[in-house]
Amino acid sequence: MTNIDIRPIKIASDYEISQLQTGDRIHLAGYPELPTNINMEKLYWSPSIFLTNIDNKIDGTTVDTVVSMASAITSSGSSGSPIMTKDYKFFGVHFASFKEYEDVYLTGGVLITGYVRKKIINNMR
Repeated sequence: MTNIDIRPIKIASDYEISQLQTGDRIHLAGYPELPTNINMEKLYWSPSIFLTNIDNKIDGTTVDTVVSMASAITSSGSSGSPIMTKDYKFFGVHFASFKEYEDVYLTGGVLITGYVRKKIINNMR
């Protein structure tokens, strides 16, 4: 690994997250199970299209929850994968996918805003 240049992913600003619009290119990284032609032992970058934010408060939590939806290849085991802007800035955490058509999935993620953002930034080293 001495020949690999490894850098942490930058976190998108609140402003950059608020400017995401339907049709914007985004990326998910992870190890999806499906489709079967993907090697689960290799990191897979799934280019996606940002669809929308759904303002949502999860009952009984202190998390300022906003759900982002995108079309991407994800599957069981992809939860916790980073969702990134077209410039590879981290803006969300993948938590769900729903197969709609043959190779199109709707995915959901919690945006790195509010309480979640504060906790991440306060615990960065």
